[in-house]
Amino acid sequence: MSQAQVMNFLNEVAMKFPDAISFAAGRPHAKFLNHSNWERHQAVFTDYIAEQRGISFATAANQICHYGPSAGIINPIIQKYLANDEDIQVDEANIVITNGCQEALLLACLNELKAPSDCALTIDPSYVGFSAMVNTLGKRVEPLELHKLTDIQQTPFQFNWDYLKEKVAQLKQQNITAKLLYINPDFNNPLAYQLSLRERQELLNICHELNLRIIEDDPYSRFRFTNSRQPSLKNLDNFGLVYHIGSFSKTFCPGVRIGYIVPPNEVIAQALATIKSLTSVNTSSISQSVIGGWLIEQQYSLNNWMKPINQHYSNQCHAMQTALTENFQHYEDIKWNSPSGGFFYVIKTPFDFTKEHVTACAKQNKVICMPVSFFSHPLRFGIAM
Repeated sequence: MSQAQVMNFLNEVAMKFPDAISFAAGRPHAKFLNHSNWERHQAVFTDYIAEQRGISFATAANQICHYGPSAGIINPIIQKYLANDEDIQVDEANIVITNGCQEALLLACLNELKAPSDCALTIDPSYVGFSAMVNTLGKRVEPLELHKLTDIQQTPFQFNWDYLKEKVAQLKQQNITAKLLYINPDFNNPLAYQLSLRERQELLNICHELNLRIIEDDPYSRFRFTNSRQPSLKNLDNFGLVYHIGSFSKTFCPGVRIGYIVPPNEVIAQALATIKSLTSVNTSSISQSVIGGWLIEQQYSLNNWMKPINQHYSNQCHAMQTALTENFQHYEDIKWNSPSGGFFYVIKTPFDFTKEHVTACAKQNKVICMPVSFFSHPLRFGIAM
């Protein structure tokens, strides 16, 4: 199965077995989807726009209903949010509001992968939505095999980036230029690992040496069950390497499709806005107004908002840990991780977990899970999310 077919297959299984519990997608729990106060959020943001621009509420509401600037209309609000919660200090002109993370990934790749010889690197296995998107653009994705970066038997993984240098040199000999490295440094999809501070600093130093930019895809760092917070790569970046990407799909609601990208500098931000103006034109101003008003009400910080959410997911993680221990602790060839955050639980099995197993499991046991092989070349892992 190609990576482009993975999500379609999983959607088909979910539709065929609607009573099955699905662990196959990183979706937020339905109880935390914030949809009941949208009109109030919009009103708060409309008041904000009216005050900022010195116009009436009605005029501000009318402006929100029209086409907006390609870079976005909630950039100053995102700037405050990033400063408060992520310690990312950035000018609002260096932020582009996007249609979810997926468009942010697209913009970064369109800006960086210009020559026929340019390619992106991903740690294999990795998020299928990135590699499949790059392939759709007619560009090349080169895997960095996980077992060459770390011992996959270790828990947690400990990364050695020397292979990254070797890979870039090998590609150069083939007249292929590595331009980008894609990574989830916090609670990775699909393997749930989190880079240590040392690993982050070493990665930045090596990418600077290799003239390699980094896409830091960051949908999961807010979901922490322990005191496991690490500074973002963007926060540590002294070289101007990092595209930092985030969204509110997991913390607010996927349906609003609001994400953002903080590129390495303002010149690149302007380039991304130009590319966006020729693709999606602009991100929905109505959706932006919902998120903008919500963040204003939260005083530009989600720290309090996340407390009950993280407690709920922590309880779910503990329940999974208990169930696995009770049922599989006597099987030496079945192992699992102990995530300290995020949406993903990984189970190592003594057999290759295939698409046929996915269907059988959904039919017989009313559970849908995701093989890690869907994200990469085959590995001897099964995955639950």
